[in-house]
Amino acid sequence: MKLSKNDAQAAAINTWCIDYFDKHTFALEGIDYVNMTFSEIMHSIVTIHNNIIDLYRYLALRTEALEAKELLNNVLFLEQQEAMRIVRDAEELEDL
Repeated sequence: MKLSKNDAQAAAINTWCIDYFDKHTFALEGIDYVNMTFSEIMHSIVTIHNNIIDLYRYLALRTEALEAKELLNNVLFLEQQEAMRIVRDAEELEDL
């Protein structure tokens, strides 16, 4: 019984991911970091992290299984912290 609940939750999350990507652009290909300024690179990286945060938030709001919701909220928190760390470190690097 527990295995089927986990399978159903995984299928639901997969469906929600497909739904999310159908409605939101999430382009990672074709980014030319070599020819970008530091500011442009940081903007690109922050945008990518914000898109990931938005996806995790979207999934966390839709799941009903407590274990999945807790996991998604934890991953969401970690991604938010990582995005803040990257911005902080980039600001320190730019100050050098």
